[in-house]
Amino acid sequence: MKKITVVLLAAAAFSLLAGCAGSAAPAAGNTAAVSAPAASTPPAPAAQNGLVIEANPGPGPYTGRASGYHGAVEVTLDVQDRVLVSITAVGHEETPGIGSLAIDTLPDAMLKGNTIVVDALTGATFTSEGIMEAAAKALASAGLTDADLKR
Repeated sequence: MKKITVVLLAAAAFSLLAGCAGSAAPAAGNTAAVSAPAASTPPAPAAQNGLVIEANPGPGPYTGRASGYHGAVEVTLDVQDRVLVSITAVGHEETPGIGSLAIDTLPDAMLKGNTIVVDALTGATFTSEGIMEAAAKALASAGLTDADLKR
């Protein structure tokens, strides 16, 4: 009887833990788009990792491409009043559940920190670096130079 009770308790604990873990299905086509909430011209927030946009480019959006792990990644972003207001990352060839997680999470981290320099996702370093490089190329296509980006 004790063995049955232990087995049932273990099964119940396992099912509770499994339910908490959830399941994050990769976005169709490994695409993620994130937009900042609308606000009335807030001051540019300090960047988490040392990159702040110091100049206002013309009307966007701007797109940059770079190499990920399995192919090209593309980032499209928009800047208004020195603030990143939207970022879309696409990487159709990246590994589902690994590189696709970087595609899903890095744009949000970039918006939250108002920076294109964020921590790489563990296990998806090449995809993460590709996303950041593509974002830098997008800012360059907006006419921003290193002098416009305070580190």
